[in-house]
Parts: sequence; structure tokens; C-alpha cells
Amino acid sequence: SVLLDDYLDRNKTKESSNLTKRETEILKLLAEGKSIKEISEEYFISIKTAGTHKQNIFEKMGFDNISQLVRYALKTGIIS
Repeated sequence: SVLLDDYLDRNKTKESSNLTKRETEILKLLAEGKSIKEISEEYFISIKTAGTHKQNIFEKMGFDNISQLVRYALKTGIIS
């Protein structure tokens, strides 16, 4: 059920304080729907580096998919 999934997500998600400043910035851009290619161009980093940041965010925060990231960003006010 949606309620159960939301409850489980809430308890599984870690604090964003373990993210670096750059990872926090990239989390925000991912939540806004930016692609890895767009992020790499915006920060003048390689696509591989941007992908590594995304992977680190997912591992540190316990996200399994982008919708969990977006829900977290909305819930915490990172995006509105």
C-alpha cells in the first residue's frame, strides 16, 4: 500500500547531513528533474563524476529510485 511504502521510506531515509555540499547541490538538481548530463555541464565535471555523486547520494540516503529522492526533497523543503 502507498501508506505502508511511505512509512517504510520515512524510516529508511537517513539524514542529509552525511552528504557533502556538492552532493546536497546535486540532490537538489536531481529532485528538480535535471539529468546527469545537465548536472555535469552545470558544474563543469565529467558525466562519470556526476554519476558517482548520484550513486553516493543514493547509497548514503538509502534511496532505491529517483521518486524516493524527490519525495525526500519535497518533504524536507529542498525543493517545493
